[in-house]
Amino acid sequence: MKKKLAMPKFGRKAEPKPKHITNETVAEYREQILASGRKFKYPVQYTKRRLITNALIIGALALVIFCGVTYWALYSVKTTSTFFYRLTQVIPLPVANVDGEPVRYSDYLLGFKSSQTYIRTKETPQQNSYADNSPEAKAQYAFYKESAMKDAINLAYARKIAREQGITVSNQQVSERIDELRKTASSQGEISQEAYDRSVLQIYGQTREENRYSLQQNLLRQAVTYHIDSQAQATAADIAADIKKEPGKELQLYAEKARKRDQNVQLLASGWVKKTNIDGGLAALAATLKTGQVVGPVKSTKGDGYYFVRLIEKDKDGRINYQYIKVPLTAFANRLRQLEARGAIKRYITLETPSRQGSGQTQGQ
Repeated sequence: MKKKLAMPKFGRKAEPKPKHITNETVAEYREQILASGRKFKYPVQYTKRRLITNALIIGALALVIFCGVTYWALYSVKTTSTFFYRLTQVIPLPVANVDGEPVRYSDYLLGFKSSQTYIRTKETPQQNSYADNSPEAKAQYAFYKESAMKDAINLAYARKIAREQGITVSNQQVSERIDELRKTASSQGEISQEAYDRSVLQIYGQTREENRYSLQQNLLRQAVTYHIDSQAQATAADIAADIKKEPGKELQLYAEKARKRDQNVQLLASGWVKKTNIDGGLAALAATLKTGQVVGPVKSTKGDGYYFVRLIEKDKDGRINYQYIKVPLTAFANRLRQLEARGAIKRYITLETPSRQGSGQTQGQ
């Protein structure tokens, strides 16, 4: 009798033999059976858990993709689009670092977009007759990007010093600065707040809030620049003492003596200008003086030094001609140069080297 070979069975696995149920294991088996039936009795509960899990996974993937796109756009493409500017206002991403202080990407983009808007709206067609993609426009924008980067670095370093030395700028100071700008914005006299806001939006592309922020940051930088420059303070004090001791002398004599202490002291003349001339408020100040009268030291609204102003003469059309001594502030700029020399300023994006200076202007604040 031939033995039959046992053929392997395909298609199904041998079912495990059930274990013997005893009084000790009956509770365990009962719980297993009930658990396997709960997903049919409570399907919403199981679906909700799965939805939450899937939502978390999708959310995490979306966040990773969003972060990747944002990094690519800001640090690789170096976009200046309005969307990413608004994003950097909400998320304080850095564009550089100065002496351990992060430089806000939003400051850089705000500065550049203000200059870009000025180029497109304020300049004459002869000055701005080329398209944005032309070589001339690219060179001009490269200049303004570099300027915006330097300004953003300056603001960040000023914030660091201000925080360390307790220097602040109040909302009242910002409002007073806006009032000064409103008084000198037009040759026809003071303009309203609404007219000022429209002008700033049209010329620089800044909303009221952005303009107040920009002014506050620049006022803070000016306060820091004046505070740390002990040499300029001492030179200005010496000139003031000389004028008080020997009044009525020509400004040139005071300036020559001051140069022995500080070689950066300058003696300049305005020529014939209107009292609304954009010169940091010097023309408006000179217009209040009598011929030959000297006043100083005064701080220009440009925040670049101490001034001593002497009115030379006025004409019947309201124009003025004045002379002034300028004691420039140098300490802040010198500190930044030292930081850059030792590699304490790090940029996170590389900008094109500007081949020419742009012909536009930035807002005088």
